Amino acid sequence: MNRRRRVRLGATAAFLALLSSPAALAADIHIDPSRSSDCPGQGTLEAPYCGWREAGPLVGGNRYLQRRGTVSNDGVMVTAAPGLSPEDLAGPVFIGAYGEGAARPMIRVENPLPGGQEAASWRLVGPGIWAYATAGFKFPDPRVLFLDGRRAFGPAGDRADLCTRRGGQQVEWMHAAEGLLLCSPRGNPAEVFAHISGMQARSGDPWIPVYIEGRQHVVIDGLALEGGGWGSVQIRVGAADVEIRNCEVGRDSIHGIYVSAGQAGMIRRIDIHHNRIDSGVRWGAVSYEPVGGTGEGVYFNQSVQDSRIHHNEIVAWTHNGIYLNAARPGDPGVTGNRVDHNDIHCGPLSSYFDYCRPFGIDGWRAGAASGNLFFANRLHDFSVGSQVNGDHNAIAGNYCYNAVNSAVRRYPTGMCFRMQAYVFSRENLIAFNTMANTADAAIELLAGGNDKDIAVGHRIVGNIFYGCGRSAPPERRDVCIVVGATPEVGAQVIENNLLFNPGGRPVRILYRGKRAVDAGTWQAAAGDQLSGNRVADPMFTDPQAGDFSLAPDSPARGRVPVLAVPGLAGQPVALGAWQGGPAGEGSWQLVP
Repeated sequence: MNRRRRVRLGATAAFLALLSSPAALAADIHIDPSRSSDCPGQGTLEAPYCGWREAGPLVGGNRYLQRRGTVSNDGVMVTAAPGLSPEDLAGPVFIGAYGEGAARPMIRVENPLPGGQEAASWRLVGPGIWAYATAGFKFPDPRVLFLDGRRAFGPAGDRADLCTRRGGQQVEWMHAAEGLLLCSPRGNPAEVFAHISGMQARSGDPWIPVYIEGRQHVVIDGLALEGGGWGSVQIRVGAADVEIRNCEVGRDSIHGIYVSAGQAGMIRRIDIHHNRIDSGVRWGAVSYEPVGGTGEGVYFNQSVQDSRIHHNEIVAWTHNGIYLNAARPGDPGVTGNRVDHNDIHCGPLSSYFDYCRPFGIDGWRAGAASGNLFFANRLHDFSVGSQVNGDHNAIAGNYCYNAVNSAVRRYPTGMCFRMQAYVFSRENLIAFNTMANTADAAIELLAGGNDKDIAVGHRIVGNIFYGCGRSAPPERRDVCIVVGATPEVGAQVIENNLLFNPGGRPVRILYRGKRAVDAGTWQAAAGDQLSGNRVADPMFTDPQAGDFSLAPDSPARGRVPVLAVPGLAGQPVALGAWQGGPAGEGSWQLVP
């Protein structure tokens, strides 16, 4: 682990030195999409190109700069395009901004529906419901649909939902078989809407704002990247040493940043930091679950290693704010990645507040989703607990608070962390986190859907549980920890945690049975290790305002266990989350 991180830092330092070297930068190439005369231009500051297509294949060593305050509808391709020499491919590529003003240059891909403005393309198939044939399209299902530039509400889970109201919103569209169904009570959509888009139908159209494949040493800095197909930024096979910083990413896309090489090879050293990664949906809570089980702020899929996601704000994604996923048999693995100092939330102004989790980890076997570290993140105002599967991952030093139950689910969802073995869940560590104000239990350990899905060997150490089970069913009311009763939930270690429910409420544990027990009388079943757990007020400064710092005489400052966490140096000085503090509290840090 440490050697791999030293290698990554060495490569990053070499990359930054290469970018800063005057000899490495061949030219500054300027693009101004607002130009409509003297096109295509020359790429100079005085005569910039009129669009990214005019800039041609991106040559290593160059800086490609779009004028601030402008919008481009071209996709930017950073690939091993024909005609580029080995030297062109080896040099670093910088994509950024030039000019005056605060507005970031925007690259937004929003494909018009071919023939969508022709009345003959639509057929009335029900009260206010119109059908459009998508047979033969490269990507028939739009996943995201726009009506006159606004994001249409949907997709519907069932045709019967079309034109019905969900929390004050009208469900507008869905894709089924080879057809797009659209709710348009005012008449033929071609006549009602001046612009219908979001359908990627023609092979020559751009369908991703920034696409990177087969290139290394790429920096994207200070852009707004919106719309597109499977990601506002997509990074594929052969890419490495890609940095995305200071950007606004993902508005109206399926994913914000999608990184996947499949079985063709591992992607390494992706650095995503200081961005706002936002789905952009602001409908208000509508009690409706989007279809498809997808929608990630940052998606590391199948084969991503030694990468980092840090200091970002990640907002309102339909599935996970961050997803590390290697759940399909044969996936090479999503391993050795670091996720730290992010603020991940949904919030009541997002419709996805009704089905939104901060992060997920899934692996299909030992080592497929392994060795990942989540440290010093804030996870708050969401409705579905983070999924912690795979093996030997560490969730340490995080704040998790204000988890509510999803209005679209009949069972409780308002937790911080769930270890439910959809495929493989073993020997993960949840340590020194602060979990506060959860609708249901803060942590749940369950088996998956069959006898092969085993959850075993997890360690829950040094956490603070506060305000658990506020709006859970009676059998889970006031419960902080749930341990499933089935044999597939194997031996667990739960030690040195501090638990407290304010307002005189009891603290309970639902432990390998149907009836919760008082935390003070909790006894270990055969195979489990339970020790050092106690009930006491942690004495937060202002928990209702999200200030979970500890008073000097907090009981969380005493009896702190020694714990080695791969990727972290030193030891915490108190139970619960640590994200920096007064002098003398800086002993637990990321390994450089």
